[in-house]
Amino acid sequence: MTILKLEPSNSTTVDTILAALKSHIGEQGDAFAITFRRSETERVAIAYRQLDERARRIACCPLQNAKPVDRAQLRNPAGLDFIAAFQGCLYAEILAVP
Repeated sequence: MTILKLEPSNSTTVDTILAALKSHIGEQGDAFAITFRRSETERVAIAYRQLDERARRIACCPLQNAKPVDRAQLRNPAGLDFIAAFQGCLYAEILAVP
């Protein structure tokens, strides 16, 4: 698995995960954010822009039944779904509990 890089590629200072991700979207939105190995031969990857779009769609769901600062238990197995759900919680201002 390739770990998501949270440091901006330029000298910009960021103070949150979302700010770092937004910086990457602006600078290299079509570059792979994460590559996840499912097996020896199968890998899945998602670009920064795709991850952001997916997370924003996910962020709408908890807000139908919760309010910011509520908690959400993330029950996804390790992988792209978990990462998108975690980022969606950040957008919704919901506290993600893995």
